[in-house]
Amino acid sequence: RKFRSNHQSARSFPHTHKRRCLDDPDVTVVVGGVPFLHHSFLLCFASEYFDTMLSSGMQESQNKVISFPDKNPEEWKLFYPFLEPRSLSTSDVVGVTKENAKAILPWFHEFGLNKLLKESDDKLWCSLLTLKRSFVPADHRSLSDRITVLEEIVGWAETADIYSLPRTRSEMVKDLKKAMTDYPELISKNLLEKMRPLWSKASDNTELWETVMSMIPKDARNNGNDEELKSNPLFLDLLSQSFKIASLRKNQTRDISQSRHSESDDDMDSRFAREGWPRLRGFRHMYETRQEIDDIRRQSLARQIARRRRVDLRRGDLLARSRHQPGGNVE
Repeated sequence: RKFRSNHQSARSFPHTHKRRCLDDPDVTVVVGGVPFLHHSFLLCFASEYFDTMLSSGMQESQNKVISFPDKNPEEWKLFYPFLEPRSLSTSDVVGVTKENAKAILPWFHEFGLNKLLKESDDKLWCSLLTLKRSFVPADHRSLSDRITVLEEIVGWAETADIYSLPRTRSEMVKDLKKAMTDYPELISKNLLEKMRPLWSKASDNTELWETVMSMIPKDARNNGNDEELKSNPLFLDLLSQSFKIASLRKNQTRDISQSRHSESDDDMDSRFAREGWPRLRGFRHMYETRQEIDDIRRQSLARQIARRRRVDLRRGDLLARSRHQPGGNVE
């Protein structure tokens, strides 16, 4: 009686379900072949999905069996506590963390638990803030560790995009933009392939795409035809090459700066007088030679993209002309 009086104003129970004792389960939920006994009125109160299923004359309302053959029973154990009445208003009772979020977010999304999705968005946004400090250079972090953290950020951005978590997605996209702008040595072709869905969708974040476009040569930007550029098979090769060049330039600037500031002016003058300038010029030439090679590769990829675009335009013109000429045949 106490439970009914507290929650009846939020949603009335289906008229086909009689009031039962809490220790008398009346419905079986079979998840991945594993049965779980539950109370139908708790399921109906928690989600309109179950309410419709158990009170509209469907098969489940007749045999009292709800089956999810393709689901994981361990995920159901994590998800069901959120269906209990004390957790309907907030997820603080059972807790959404980055360890269990990817397992229970699909259930929230499938059963239309929008309030719990919003709660999850707020919690994930807070718990993932530490990731942005984990790909910044530090003495105890190797390059592979930083790349692993960046891959995790990409994964969370995709998860937030799938389950409509705007706050988490925005924060993850900001981290990706910072990594591409400040730490190009972390960006590889493999990572760009994982990031591709984030800018390939129509609802993508334009700021992330603008950051990507700023890395490639102007002559390969296809005059604003972004969709054609995204689908070009050479685009990722060109983009990864651009990040390599940016990384080389960053290393050159850092090394020259360190060589200039690690010594006092007197020590630097004496070292140059002793060792001479040729060594420094050779040090610079090493980076310039690598940059020239990478610039040649990038320019070659840009020319291939431009050539393919001209061929497609010419082919389109020939097809258009053949339509106006009777008997025209264009291979």
